[in-house]
Amino acid sequence: MTGAKSRISTLLGLSFWFVVFAWDLYFVYRCLEALFTGEIGFGRSRSIIDINERPGWFWFAFWFQFILGLAAIPVIWQEISKLRKNSTTPRSDAPDSDKAFSVEVTQISSHGLWLKTRENTLYMAYDDFPWFKNQSLQIIYQVEEPSPDHFYWPEIDVDLTIEMIKHPDRHLLQAKI
Repeated sequence: MTGAKSRISTLLGLSFWFVVFAWDLYFVYRCLEALFTGEIGFGRSRSIIDINERPGWFWFAFWFQFILGLAAIPVIWQEISKLRKNSTTPRSDAPDSDKAFSVEVTQISSHGLWLKTRENTLYMAYDDFPWFKNQSLQIIYQVEEPSPDHFYWPEIDVDLTIEMIKHPDRHLLQAKI
C-alpha cells in the first residue's frame, strides 16, 4: 500500500508542477505580447500591469515568472524520475520482494503435492513423503526455504532438500507409521 501512496503523492506533485510550468509559459507569453501592445492583462481585465506606468513591476513580474518556470523544470524531471523508479522497483507488498528465496506448494491431490521452487516444479508423492498425507492444507502450504534448495515445514518439523525430493529412493525418508 505504501507504493500506491507514494505513486499518488508523486502524481499530485507532478501535476502541480506541470500547472505551475504551464501558467509560467502563459504568463511569459502574455508579457512578451505586452511588449508589443503596451499593456498586459489576463481574462476580462486588460490593464493589470501597464508597461508605461509601472515598467519596474512589469519586468519584475516577467523575470520572476520566467525564473519560477525554469525552476519548475528540474522539479518536474525529479517527479518523473520518481515515477519511473517506483514503476521498476518491486513493491514492498509483493510476495517475494524481501525474501532471498521463494518456494510454494502449488497443487495438492490425493496422491501427492507439487512444490514450486525457483528453477522447477517438483512432485512429492505421499508414498515417498508420508508426513504430508493427513495434514491440513494450512500446514502443507506453510513451507519455508531457509537456504537455497532446502525446504522446511515448521508445524510438522520436516526438512527436505531438492536432492531428497528428486531422488527419494536414495534417502531413507519414509517414516515408520
